[in-house]
Amino acid sequence: HSVKCCFLINRFLLIKHKAVQPVIVQIPLLWINVRILQIKWSQKGIILIFMVIAMPILRFMRCSHRIFISIKIQDYVGGQFWDGRAKDLAEQAGGPPVNPVEMGMPDKKAIVERLKADPTYYKPITDLYGESIWADADKIYAIMEKAIGEFEKQELFAQFSSKYDRALKGEAELTALESKGKALFFDKTRTNCSNCHQSSEANSATETFTNYRYFNIGVPSNQELIKHNKLAADFVDNGLLDNPMVKGDKKQKGKFKVPTLRNISVTAPYMHNGVFRDLKTVLLFKDSFNNPNRKINPETGKAWEKAEYAQTINPDVLKAKPFTDEEINALEAFLKTLTDEAYEE
Repeated sequence: HSVKCCFLINRFLLIKHKAVQPVIVQIPLLWINVRILQIKWSQKGIILIFMVIAMPILRFMRCSHRIFISIKIQDYVGGQFWDGRAKDLAEQAGGPPVNPVEMGMPDKKAIVERLKADPTYYKPITDLYGESIWADADKIYAIMEKAIGEFEKQELFAQFSSKYDRALKGEAELTALESKGKALFFDKTRTNCSNCHQSSEANSATETFTNYRYFNIGVPSNQELIKHNKLAADFVDNGLLDNPMVKGDKKQKGKFKVPTLRNISVTAPYMHNGVFRDLKTVLLFKDSFNNPNRKINPETGKAWEKAEYAQTINPDVLKAKPFTDEEINALEAFLKTLTDEAYEE
């Protein structure tokens, strides 16, 4: 129920407050619903910012399966979170509420107390499981996880309603620039985009624009975020290595799950650590590995920073022909066609 309210409010906020820029903040909340949103509304727009960037990211998560080792490619595929540590949507839903840098609740018991105090949740849970269930915080928390996970499986979260989807059905027409970007994106002789960001055959109506695998593409560290979280300046995010399933395999260090490109233009900041603020910067960064003219990060005006962890970078994944400025613009235009209809305005 709360997540559904979150969607309705978010759609309004995105349309009415397009000027708001996403920032990295700590949000000490348990549950995002109408009532809590109103209580927090006056606090510098923090909730507004969270709502704008959260829902597009939640979409299409249902399409990712449990993490496993593919026999065909002998590599890890699937899972939730950047490191695939959650096996499914329910387990993923249970992470943020007690994560100190996300919702920051002290423990599961504190969350259960909030749920119990709200008739919206107390009555249906009690009707289904009986009053005695409230004595077990772990069971109530598992119920919450399951409920959110089941809700996120609904078509609401994977509507395939973007301009790209409508064009496939003949209900919209891509511009010349968008069409050029699409052709570049899927041309494996010209770009490497679809090597990682394609899961189905060409022009599939259910393309999610990720192969759900894990790679290290040389992303630099985000010193602003490291400082904010009071970490050492040389901190390295281990990525997939921190997933217990890989059993300490050092070859997985610095690798992160390939994200979907759906709604990519409305889910800044980018990369696993939010180091880039603009979508075009990501394209220029990727091109810098193949184009000697791409030496400067336009967001800093300085040379690109070195990779956060270079030892596991696979050069073959980054190899492509250099892009012209027009081709960069075309790819950006195409990626913007992947925005769901609810966020196009």
